[in-house]
Amino acid sequence: MLPLFGDQYDNAQRMDELGFGVRLDMYGFTDTQMHRALDRLLADGALRERLARGGQAIRARDGVTRAAGLIGALRADATGRGRPGPGPAGGRERDSAGGRARVGASGAQRASRA
Repeated sequence: MLPLFGDQYDNAQRMDELGFGVRLDMYGFTDTQMHRALDRLLADGALRERLARGGQAIRARDGVTRAAGLIGALRADATGRGRPGPGPAGGRERDSAGGRARVGASGAQRASRA
């Protein structure tokens, strides 16, 4: 990872610490360091498998449908009309912690366990 601004520095550090990438110094890396980092990562079969499993888990959560449901619920709440978005209970699905997803003025939030 090559952090450039904002939270990218923290994200690059986390990726490096978790073994998902290699953090390079934005102003101090050499071509050789970049090539070695890329070669190491591309040759890492275990990393490829971990990333594939993570990607599969992310896709299985169907975030696009869930986000559409939350946006639809926000619209319905804000306007007092309209149809809530897709998903169980009009997009107001239970989150992974068992709490009920709620949409408020500040966006999607986890409501207290219902």
